[in-house]
Amino acid sequence: MNNVLFSDQVVQVTELRRNLSSYLEKVRSGQPISIMQGNQADIAMIRRDTISELVGELEQAKRLIDTLERVIETYEILADDDMMEAIRHGEEDIAQGRYVSLEELKAELGF
Repeated sequence: MNNVLFSDQVVQVTELRRNLSSYLEKVRSGQPISIMQGNQADIAMIRRDTISELVGELEQAKRLIDTLERVIETYEILADDDMMEAIRHGEEDIAQGRYVSLEELKAELGF
């Protein structure tokens, strides 16, 4: 089974050995090369700065996913009538001064 994971250009190990300089030049110019041994192309040659770019893209994707998760959580809270009612009551209690400060709570609990 061909398992090409990273690039469109796939080269057999024997071909890579014969023409290593030309393949290294292709990689230096930005073209990744998948190396095939037998039926597997599970190794890739890429420029080092390409790895940095990919890491940056992954970090950006993670930040986007984190943001989307927060948006979903917010919508779930807004859609929960009981939760919204509890929030409204909490805000009303705060406005009316019906709360205990953190310092008071610590003192009450002996911290």
